[in-house]
Amino acid sequence: MRVRCDKHVCQWTGTIATLEYHVKNTCRYTLICCPNKCTYNEVSVSIMRKDLEDHLKSKCPNRSHKCGYCGVEGTYVSTTTEHDQKCSKKPIPCLNKDCTLTMERGRVQDHVASECEYTIVSCKYSNIGCTEKMKRKDMKNHEDDKVHLHLSLEKINELSIDLEELKGKKAIFVNVCSFGEKKEKNVRFKPEPFFTVPNGYKMTIMVCCNGNGDGAGTHVSVFAQLLDVPYKEQLKWPFKGTVTLDLLNQLQDAGHKGVNIVFIDNEYARIGGSAWGLPTFIPHSKLSYNAAANTCYLVDDTLHFKVTVQEHNDRPWLR
Repeated sequence: MRVRCDKHVCQWTGTIATLEYHVKNTCRYTLICCPNKCTYNEVSVSIMRKDLEDHLKSKCPNRSHKCGYCGVEGTYVSTTTEHDQKCSKKPIPCLNKDCTLTMERGRVQDHVASECEYTIVSCKYSNIGCTEKMKRKDMKNHEDDKVHLHLSLEKINELSIDLEELKGKKAIFVNVCSFGEKKEKNVRFKPEPFFTVPNGYKMTIMVCCNGNGDGAGTHVSVFAQLLDVPYKEQLKWPFKGTVTLDLLNQLQDAGHKGVNIVFIDNEYARIGGSAWGLPTFIPHSKLSYNAAANTCYLVDDTLHFKVTVQEHNDRPWLR
């Protein structure tokens, strides 16, 4: 006895013995679950067998999909939503609304920080007292208009530097290059040691790019440490002074991130003492461009530090 498929639109006929096999395995109108286990409103999606190929090719949110910008592979829904919002190769417009340039997302921060003509920047003489800010494209006009002001500020700054030297302060500049690689490898970066004054205390700083202690994995940590010298008997111990570390904002001479590391009569103020500083100096998330604060500490994968040492010497005439 021959029977028809119980799916009314199906034209199949056959024996009762083969009906069940037909419905489960070959009927084009049987509802089957998506093999990618996709869901709609948290319910598994069922599709007629005849539509499965088209569903897997162009409709299934869990189908395999490759990002058209960077080539990363994943599900369609993940690569077109979560990944798309952070893909470093996707072209996006500059963060400055007046700029018409479009570039890869991975380049935008550096572009804004060091290239964009519409970024608000401080005068390049801001470190000696000029307080004006302008779009980068207007810097040349500002410099031409304020020549006499800048010359006066330079003279004042030279006198200030001479005064600071008399007070015993010394500034050291440290660049931490290839920051991303150092962070990934948990590098504890130590630059060349320096002296507070000629024949004075020998020190070094340490920058833990991926953090240390409470800042491990989330912050940049900074420390200072005293080092041994052959004439240590001639120095006064324990060392008393303040080491100021400033992470420089590369957009303007303002908004620098600083910490004072104070050495007093403790274990850190002697040769052989541990490094002394701040494990949670700055979160990694605060290193990139912040439009509201006009700050950017990480440019061209490099951090710039200014280190200043002020000795607290109660008998300066003996040195």
